[in-house]
Amino acid sequence: MDRRFAQLSQGLPAYFKLRSLSKITTVVGGFSSFTGNKNGSVTFVLQPNADLSLPSISLYSGPNSIQTVKYDGNGATSGNVPINRTIYKLGSPVSVIGNTGALSKTGYTFAGWNTQANGMGTDYAPGSTFTMGTLYAKWTSYTVTYNGNGSTGGSVPVDSGSYMQGVTATVYGNTGNLVKTGYTFAGWNTKADGSGTRYAGDGTATFTLGAANVTLYAMWNPLYTVTYNGNGATSGSVPTDSSSYLQGVIATVYGNTGSLVKTGYAFAGWNTAADGSGTSYAPGASFPMGATNVTLYAQWQSANALLSNLSVDQGTLTQISIINYSVSVPYTVSSLNISLTKGDPNQTLTVTGATYSSVTGNVYAYNASNLIVGSNPIQIVVSAQNHTQNTYSLTVNRASAPTPAPTPSSNVDLSGLTLSSGSLTPAFASGTTAYTSSVANSVSSITVTASVYDSNATMTVNGAADASGQASGAINLNVGSNLITIVVTAQNGTPKTYTVTVTRAPAPSSGGGGSSSTSSSNTVTSTDGTLMLSVGKSGEVSLGDAIKILIPADASGKDLKLTIDKVADTQKLITSKDVLASPVFEILKNFSENFSKDITLTFAFDPNSLKGHQKPSVFYYDESNQVWVEVGGEVTGNTITVKVNHFTKYAVFGVGQGADSTTDTKQTISFSFSDISGNWAEATIKQAVSGGIVSGYPDGTFKPERTVTRAEVAVMLMNALKPQGDGAALTFTDKAKIGDWAQKSVAQAVYAGIINGYEDGSFRPDAEITRPEMAMMIAKALGQSSGAATATGFTDDKDIPDWAKGAVADMKKAGIIEGKGANQFAPGDKTTRAEAVTVLLKMQAQKNK
Repeated sequence: MDRRFAQLSQGLPAYFKLRSLSKITTVVGGFSSFTGNKNGSVTFVLQPNADLSLPSISLYSGPNSIQTVKYDGNGATSGNVPINRTIYKLGSPVSVIGNTGALSKTGYTFAGWNTQANGMGTDYAPGSTFTMGTLYAKWTSYTVTYNGNGSTGGSVPVDSGSYMQGVTATVYGNTGNLVKTGYTFAGWNTKADGSGTRYAGDGTATFTLGAANVTLYAMWNPLYTVTYNGNGATSGSVPTDSSSYLQGVIATVYGNTGSLVKTGYAFAGWNTAADGSGTSYAPGASFPMGATNVTLYAQWQSANALLSNLSVDQGTLTQISIINYSVSVPYTVSSLNISLTKGDPNQTLTVTGATYSSVTGNVYAYNASNLIVGSNPIQIVVSAQNHTQNTYSLTVNRASAPTPAPTPSSNVDLSGLTLSSGSLTPAFASGTTAYTSSVANSVSSITVTASVYDSNATMTVNGAADASGQASGAINLNVGSNLITIVVTAQNGTPKTYTVTVTRAPAPSSGGGGSSSTSSSNTVTSTDGTLMLSVGKSGEVSLGDAIKILIPADASGKDLKLTIDKVADTQKLITSKDVLASPVFEILKNFSENFSKDITLTFAFDPNSLKGHQKPSVFYYDESNQVWVEVGGEVTGNTITVKVNHFTKYAVFGVGQGADSTTDTKQTISFSFSDISGNWAEATIKQAVSGGIVSGYPDGTFKPERTVTRAEVAVMLMNALKPQGDGAALTFTDKAKIGDWAQKSVAQAVYAGIINGYEDGSFRPDAEITRPEMAMMIAKALGQSSGAATATGFTDDKDIPDWAKGAVADMKKAGIIEGKGANQFAPGDKTTRAEAVTVLLKMQAQKNK
C-alpha cells in the first residue's frame, strides 16, 4: 500500500478503486470499518491513534465479502467490551472471546454471550466458535420467594430484590403476621415438609444464593389444649384454660376456681382419667405438655362419715345421740353380735372393743365377746373417703350374775314328734318312746321334726345333731323296715332314746290290669308342711289346704330341706290398714341360693275378707327393707297361684279400692322406697326388686341415680341369670377387695366369660361401670358379643371405644340399650342403678324369647 495512506486524517474516510476483482493488501489494525461494492471500490475509516504497523490483511471483493465481529455490553454498568480487530471472510469460524474487559451489571452475573440483546438468540460461551455477527452480554439474577405453607391468616413477606449467585441474603421475619389455627410460627424451611434447610424467623438468619431461585416455606409447630371436666359435679363451673401449649411446655393445673360441687362429696383434685386410674394432679401442680390435648377430670371423695344403721342381736338398743348408743344384756349374755351398715361404700370402719366377723354388701358384722359384768365400751370410728371422721360409742352393760345359780335340768322328754310323711302309731305322747309308721313306695326319704320340753336339752336324730322344732336332715328309706333313733340328753347329761320304725311299701305290680299310682317314683310328696328332696327329684308339699308348693326336678343343685310354718305373731308385720286374706306363711329352706327354676305356690284365701272392689294378690316380705313386695298371681276360685324363685314370708292381701274409700291397702305399701315415686324407672325398679335382682337400702331408699360398681353389677347379673355352680376360682391381684357378698357372683360371671379382669391382673370391684362396659356385659350374657367395630348409629359413635361398638350396636338393635337426648350414647357416662335394672330386665325378656 502507498505510504500516502498513512498520512490520511484519522477518522476521515479514504477511498480506493480496485483495478480488478483481484486481491489487494492493506493494513487492518487502524481501521474501524470498511465497505466495498461490486465495482471494487472500498472505503476505510481510520481509527483514532491507529497503529499502522500491524500486519496486513487480504481484502476480497465480489462474492468473497468480508465481515468483522462486534461485542455489546448489553446494559453493563462498568468494565469494557472485548474488541476483535480481525476482519473475516464471510462464513469463516470465529472464536468467542471471554469477559476480558471485566464487564459487570449491578445485581446480575455475567453468563456468556447471545446473538440477541433479549437473550432469545443463540448462547455462546467463551472459547466456543460461531460464524460472524454481533454478540450481546448475557446477565442472570435470582429471587427469594416466601410461602405461607397452609397459613390461615396474615400475609407472607415480599422480597422484591434479585440476587447474584454467591450473594448472601437475609431471611425475613414474620413481618406479615402469618397465623395458622392451632399452630405457632416456627421459622422458614427450603422444603414445605420441613425436610430442607431450616432458618430462624426472627430476621437474623442469612444464606448464600446458589444458581437458582429460592422459595422459603413457613414452618408451624402444633399447639395443644388443657380442658377441665366436672365429672358428675352437681353445681359450679369448670375452670377454663384458654391457653394453647407447645409440646414440652409446662402447664400449670388450675384449682377449683368455679366452685364445683358434687352433693355428698368433697373436691379432691384432678385426674387424667374419669375413674381416677390415670395421673392425679393437685391444684397448682404442673406437667409437661405431650403431643396430644389433655382433659383433666374432677375427682370426688365422699364426705359422708355417718353409718346408715347400727343394731345388736341381743338386748335393747338405746340411742342417746346420733353417735352414742347403749345396750343392756342379762348376765347370761357374754357375747354380742353387732351389725354396722355403712352410709357410703367408700367409708372405712375402725372398731375397738369388738372383732370383725363378716361383711355382706355394706353391712359389716362384729362380735364383742368375753363381756364383763358392768360397762363394756365399744368405739367405732367411721372415716369418710375425704378423711372426715365420726366416732360412735356403743356401751354394752352386762347385768350381774344371779344367785344362786340354777340347778342343771334333768328333763329328757320330747314335747312333740312328727314325720314329713306318714303318721305315728301310737299317737305321740312324751312318755311313749317306741313308734311305728307306714309310707307308700313313692316316699324314698323322710324327715323327723322333734321338740324338747327343756330348751337346755340337746338332741340327735340317727346320730346327727338336730335343733328342737326343726326338721332333721333327709333320711333315705329302703323298701321294708327302717329304724330311726332320736336321743335326748338333759342339761345334767341324762339321756333318753325314742325310736320310730318306718315301713316303706314295695313298688306296685305292673301286670294284670292293676291300679295306677298318683305319685311318680321321682316325685316326693308331703302334706304336713315339711319336705326332704334329693337332687334330681320333683316335690309337692302342702300344709293342709292352706298352701301347696310344687318344686320341679333340678330346681337346685343341692338336696332340699323345706319347712312351712304359719306365723303366729304378725303384729310387727301387718298394719291396721292392711287387708289380710290368708295366714302369713314362713317358708324356709336349708340353703341361701335362689332356685334355678320357678317354684309354684298356691294359696287358699278368704274372699269374704276382701273389701269393696279389692282383688287378692300374693306378696312376699322383704326382710332387709321390712316391706311387703307384691308378686301378683292367677286367681282360680278361692285360690291364687304364683311362680317365685326364693322362699321367705308369703301372704295374700287385698289390693285396690276397698268399701271404705279411705282404706289404705297393701297396694300403697307394697313398695315403700322413699325416693322412687315419679322416677322414670319406678315400675321397672319394683319389678326388679320383686324378681330378686336387686334390693333397696336399710334406710328405706333405693337410690336410683347412684352409679353401680363392677362388683354390684356382677351380683345383679347373676341374680338375673341364676347360673348353677360356684364359678371359677378367683385369682385377681385385688381379690381381697371383693366383698364376701360378691365373691360367688364374680366367680360365676368370670366363669361364664361375662366379666374379665384388667391387664394388670386386677378386678377393681369398686370401679364404677361405664355404659360401654355395661353393653359389653349384657351382650356376652346373651351370647351376642361379636367384637367387630360396627357402626352403632349414635351421633357420638366416634367417641364409643372400638372394643364396645359391636356390643352397643347389637344391644341397640335388640332394644335393650337406648340413647340419651339427641340420639347420643354418652359412652363417658356411668351406669346408674335405675339404668342397670332396666337393661337387666330387658336382657331377661330377650333371653326368654
